[in-house]
Amino acid sequence: MAAGSSVIGGQASANTLVLDLRGPAPSVSVIQLAPLELAAGSAFEMTMDLHNATSDNFSSISLNPLARGDDSENVRLAVDRCSLPWESAGDDDAGGQVFECAGAQTSVLSGRSIGHGAAPLVGLAALRTGGTDHLRLRLQASPTGPDTVPTEVELKLLTV
Repeated sequence: MAAGSSVIGGQASANTLVLDLRGPAPSVSVIQLAPLELAAGSAFEMTMDLHNATSDNFSSISLNPLARGDDSENVRLAVDRCSLPWESAGDDDAGGQVFECAGAQTSVLSGRSIGHGAAPLVGLAALRTGGTDHLRLRLQASPTGPDTVPTEVELKLLTV
């Protein structure tokens, strides 16, 4: 692993991850999600608090979602930011947790197919020293895709 890299394990069942960015830019943080099996049209949500614990300001923070599985084109990723910590809104029909924002919600990455390279997360407070963002990551299976989409997802946060 390259200097400035760190690996962070994420458990899909926990649905919440706190990530302190600590390395000097450029750096890579890897979040490995537990394997998921999404039914057509279903979604998986998790929240993440992203905090800049460095003494550096970053020019950009990008997310590069990588997937293992034949049907990764049928899964889209969206990331939203809330001005307050995300709150659980209960479970969805498939038993997964759903989150809602009681403050101001903005999109930092609109839905895009996973496996298409890094995309910048826009408007983050974590670009600045001490800044924190309350993020919700949502993986959505295509309603017109296969009945189930087994997916292993690795999220790479790239700071520059």
